Amino acid sequence: MSDEAFEIQQLTALGYRPKAISWQEHLNKIVLCVNRLRMGEKTWQLFASEAKDPIVSQHLAQKVSKDYQAGELDFLEEFPVTEREMARTDPDRIARYETVVEAETMAPYRLWNLKHMKRTLGMTHENALALLKEYDEIQTVRGEMEVTVDSFEHETRDGTMVLIHIPEGKVMRKFRSLPRYLRMLYWMHYCTDYPGEPLEWIDRACTLRVTGKLMNNEEGDDLVTSADNIVRYQAWDNEDAYFESLPNPGNTKASHEKVVRNLRKRFGMEEGETNG
Repeated sequence: MSDEAFEIQQLTALGYRPKAISWQEHLNKIVLCVNRLRMGEKTWQLFASEAKDPIVSQHLAQKVSKDYQAGELDFLEEFPVTEREMARTDPDRIARYETVVEAETMAPYRLWNLKHMKRTLGMTHENALALLKEYDEIQTVRGEMEVTVDSFEHETRDGTMVLIHIPEGKVMRKFRSLPRYLRMLYWMHYCTDYPGEPLEWIDRACTLRVTGKLMNNEEGDDLVTSADNIVRYQAWDNEDAYFESLPNPGNTKASHEKVVRNLRKRFGMEEGETNG
């Protein structure tokens, strides 16, 4: 019996039945759900309309989650969905790839060496070596998460899943160390282009930029602008000018004050405190 036939037999015994799709498609969706649950996602993230990437109905998500928690789906462990298949169903795959490539351009590989990190950035040998090793380790993971695809899944208005063929291109799967990787790249960029500036503010800029980039929406774009303006306006010496520079989507005094309050809260700052 083939692996796929065995899986289908086991799933049938557990009460799974495909509706309006082939067993292969049904199997892929179940395995994708299991993989995401293994990565720590909650059941609601598999089906809820407010989730970033709902992929199945509520009924199927809850059944898969229940069976997964009971260990009934452990037999799927050896037969994960392929990297290409997971990339096809990931709505942020293209934006994530572009974000990573942009960050790597800002802090290119040539900067990641002990001489630059110690002489230019002023790091101790021990700290520089530890960061360099971490960078190399994440680089390996990052390479494994880059996938080339030529199609993606799309759900039509009537709920039918169709496969859309596109010109071959690269995308990036989500991986656990992605936020840390981006933060390291942004830190290298800011410290290299603005050497000697207060590290507390550099850290704030990195945090804002990572958060904004991973949000992948207009609010996120505003956070990225706010991050860059920290060093552009030297916020530690020009607090008022910096906060005046913040994007104001509401275009009113009240909305701008709200933006400032929210950002101060992110920074852990009291009114009028630069803490630089």
